[in-house]
Amino acid sequence: MVIAKHSSPFDPPSVAAFFKLLPAGFTSEGGSKGFASMTYSEKLRDPRWQKLKAEVMQAAGFTCDDCGKDSVQLGIERSQFHVHHKFYIKGREPWEYDLTDLKCLCDCCHRETEDAIITLRQVFGDFAWYDINSICADITNAKRLGIAPRTLVGSIRLLVENPALAMGAVF
Repeated sequence: MVIAKHSSPFDPPSVAAFFKLLPAGFTSEGGSKGFASMTYSEKLRDPRWQKLKAEVMQAAGFTCDDCGKDSVQLGIERSQFHVHHKFYIKGREPWEYDLTDLKCLCDCCHRETEDAIITLRQVFGDFAWYDINSICADITNAKRLGIAPRTLVGSIRLLVENPALAMGAVF
């Protein structure tokens, strides 16, 4: 009987093959960096993110969820769309979100969204957490009632332009 060399699953050839199956950021030399030490850029190259990203773009029909333009109208390849996380949860990996937590965006809308989020953080930076929660609850309730985001924006603008209306609504 001939016993094959490296018959154990822990022999070096099997270990090397195992590390080839791991996502970017894991190495056979010196152990594993692990997900916590992977850069965000490395995580976006992970096959699990690439699969979810493709699902989001496919579900959107390779059309920007904000401006409604498709790859032909934008003059881009279908793969050039961005997939935007609507929110992040601390400790969750980019691929650990539901399709409904993600948006397919063209480059322009993605940049505008990121800039708007910075502005939103600047504006809400002076608010107490409970005021922010209250505003979010009001917006959520309005959405449940079928009030479109544009209508909410128009209502806020109306209150800002007519402070007496705002005072009457508050007191």
